[in-house]
Amino acid sequence: MNECILCVDAGGTKTEVVAYTLDGKTITTHFGGSGNFAFEPDLAIENVFQTLKTVYDQISDRYQIRLILMGISGYGAVADKEGFLFRFRSAFRTDVHAVDDAKLALYTLVKENLQEAVLVLAGTGSACYGMKGDKTLLIGGWGHLLGDEGSAHHVVLETFRLMIRDEDEGRPPRPLSKAFLNHLGLTSTFDVKKVVYSWTKSQLAALAPFLVEQAEAGDPDAQRLLKASGEALGKHVILAFQRLHLSPNAVIGCQGSFIRNVPMVKQAMIETVHRIYPKAQLVEIEERPIRGAYYLARRMLRRGERI
Repeated sequence: MNECILCVDAGGTKTEVVAYTLDGKTITTHFGGSGNFAFEPDLAIENVFQTLKTVYDQISDRYQIRLILMGISGYGAVADKEGFLFRFRSAFRTDVHAVDDAKLALYTLVKENLQEAVLVLAGTGSACYGMKGDKTLLIGGWGHLLGDEGSAHHVVLETFRLMIRDEDEGRPPRPLSKAFLNHLGLTSTFDVKKVVYSWTKSQLAALAPFLVEQAEAGDPDAQRLLKASGEALGKHVILAFQRLHLSPNAVIGCQGSFIRNVPMVKQAMIETVHRIYPKAQLVEIEERPIRGAYYLARRMLRRGERI
């Protein structure tokens, strides 16, 4: 019987399950509901289970499943990880492993053979993953209340803070402040409290493209804010290099809409790194995170690498 790997990418919007042959060909794909274990964990577990079961039922009569590798958003919030894994191992009668979904993105960068790298994640939130051999290190990733420097959400809040400082210190609104208020349909800086304290993290982060437009149009404050975002991410990368003792020419990859779609942020990030590590290599990641689950699973099967 042919062998395969089942890979899972469970996030806040959806759960994706892909069955791969051992040489990486897609057998089938299925999507299910939200798999974010940090919110409504019971529902998330059921969504992941049922999505996996759909694929399992489709292929189990034709393929021997060697391994199920799951990348799960909010996996750290699972209190009884062994109990969770036992349920899946019993139901699908194979070896099952789970990691935080951010690790999938890391393995789209390192694939099957690379032994050291740094992944910069910057979308709504931000984090930085470093890897050397079987050791991984997370820098940042503290969430929007404690950190998220270099993210879309953080740069929007920094814009509001700039406006507030001008107001408190008696300075007239700068052009960026006027444009931002007009964009939001507000008449006063005092009105921003209604936005900050009633909008969700995602809604606030969705304002970042307006700041990018202003920066591209030449606004110096918007440019400075975006550059500061990139510099914050670069400092996280430097910490990963230092703490993991990475080679000076280790590779750096980027995932997340903010850093991938805003060249000013990415450029400031790599310039910050190159001041300390001029030989560090920025590489493009072409594959989606679900493919990272396949690469991690292959490492485990081939060399018994631990996760």
